[in-house]
Amino acid sequence: MPPLTPPAITDRAFWQSLADRPATAALLEPLQEHAEAAPPRPTLPSAGDYLAASRHNDRTRTDRAWQQQRGVLAALVIRRARLGMEEGDGDDRLLDWLWDHATTGSWAVAAHVAGDRLPQLDDPTLDLAACEMAAFLAEAIEMLKPWMTAQSQTLVGSLIHEIDRRVIGPFGEGCEVWWGPEQTSPQRVVNNWSGVCGGTILAACRALAGMGHPRPEAEARAKRTLRFFLDRAFTPGGECDEGLTYWNYGMTYAWLGLSRLDEPALAEAVDLERLWQVADSPRRAHIEQDLFYCANDGELRTPPSPALLRWLAARMDNDFPLYWLHQGAAPPAHNVHRHLGPIWRELVLTPTEGEPSAPPPVPKSQPATLLEDQQVAILRSGTGDGGGGGEPTGGGGRRIIATLGGGHNAENHNHNDLGHVMVIVDGRPVIPDLGRPAYTTDFFGPNRYRYLAASSRGHCCPVVNGHEQRPGADAAGRIIDWRADDASPGLELELAAAYPPEAKLQSWRRSLHRRDDADKPTFILIDRFQTDEAGILISHLLWSIDPPRIEGKAKLLIGPLVCELSLQPRELRTEPVVLAEHGLPALDGAETVYRISADYATDAEGHLEVRTVLTSADATIAT
Repeated sequence: MPPLTPPAITDRAFWQSLADRPATAALLEPLQEHAEAAPPRPTLPSAGDYLAASRHNDRTRTDRAWQQQRGVLAALVIRRARLGMEEGDGDDRLLDWLWDHATTGSWAVAAHVAGDRLPQLDDPTLDLAACEMAAFLAEAIEMLKPWMTAQSQTLVGSLIHEIDRRVIGPFGEGCEVWWGPEQTSPQRVVNNWSGVCGGTILAACRALAGMGHPRPEAEARAKRTLRFFLDRAFTPGGECDEGLTYWNYGMTYAWLGLSRLDEPALAEAVDLERLWQVADSPRRAHIEQDLFYCANDGELRTPPSPALLRWLAARMDNDFPLYWLHQGAAPPAHNVHRHLGPIWRELVLTPTEGEPSAPPPVPKSQPATLLEDQQVAILRSGTGDGGGGGEPTGGGGRRIIATLGGGHNAENHNHNDLGHVMVIVDGRPVIPDLGRPAYTTDFFGPNRYRYLAASSRGHCCPVVNGHEQRPGADAAGRIIDWRADDASPGLELELAAAYPPEAKLQSWRRSLHRRDDADKPTFILIDRFQTDEAGILISHLLWSIDPPRIEGKAKLLIGPLVCELSLQPRELRTEPVVLAEHGLPALDGAETVYRISADYATDAEGHLEVRTVLTSADATIAT
């Protein structure tokens, strides 16, 4: 595949052909609406907006310009390219939006400015937002250069000057971005930042080179950054411990740069075998439909990045990228990406009329999948059909999938969540992961684990002797046993290291197995505790998206699930938790979730075993 370049405004055959391509309508219609509704000028961050991050713990006032205003600017650029050189003259909104974005004080956002100060204008901050803006403007010039020059002979040069001054020049001279390629100690944390910054700077450099303004130092460093990203931001097996949300973000923006390279240059820039290994990780983390294993700040439902998936599908030896692409309606690209780059690439790569548009066959999933590097098991009942097709074989006709995760508590975008369990019934997370809260200034700091979603109390993890889990790489799990056989697949983990010494916990082994009795798939969660002394109180926690009903001493009805505890707890409680109060988004439309807790105490030898049996509400529990 040749390198991708933006379709120029003068390529009237391309822009006029979009009207005859039904596949692009879902993208173009909302873009047109955003462009038509755009105000005369953008609302860009003020000094007070930057200072609000520390004064009011509110980073959204600068994030809005990054995540929303640029989506409107992208819509205006696409609108102009569709209109052509002359039609619609007299509407200066695009000129004003381009000029205001180019001349605003900083392209960085408040969360990435050190301390509680304004951006330092003589020392550019190379953050996600600034690097994205460099690529945005460089590719906008490529697309619209003849029109820009017709408006003003100085506009293109001014925009290139700002791209160089704020991003490309400092980067080429060695200015650091967070998680850059030069600091490569084994302790260095690497995540999606390297992919986003390296990919957007490479895209900007390729755009400038195509217009006769090569930036070889910055381009070479951007390629090193992308190799570093693929090598270090993922586990040895290519898994993304940030969750698929951040795989999608990092890989999409890394690809903005990689897609501008021809095949020999791509092979020289990155290790292709490693690229395909990382690109295949969503298939392994897939649960069903648009659901993926949710880790840390990732989200359970991850909308696809269409252009990236089409590009990967052309190169990989499986159909999973196209399958993911066809799962549900993806939000418009300008809302998903807030960036011009993914939009024009999607327009270029969207199939033309007459090409196959039906989804590929539903991928067949194994009854049990292990993400070994993250210590995660995904156990499936029913047909093993990863997309929900066909008739399930048990559970009263229901399809049930359960997960158990270990890992450690210093992962990228970490949550203290060793031992967390999820249960998905017929494509719905009944025992869910809460996701992440809306990002505030202090979430990325010492207060992180005061937020419910990031703490172990916001997961299906026990509270031991009054203590929740602690952060840190040494708060790590260990795989004791893994079985993938059809009879009783499951995973057992040792997780005691997740708790501080004050918990007085010597051992906590949690196992999750699936047992099929005739047509009744049953999931059995077993917790074995050993404490330093007798009588240590342990609160067993579960979360539910449905209002639970307690029957008897230790039996629960949770929506379509029956949950039975094998011991009589001292007390079994359910408590509604309003997500909005914790800054959490609604879970599948539910504004309220439920915390279920059962209290136990260890025996005279400091031992306790709790069995939690889960099955469909229209099947009989097999204990």
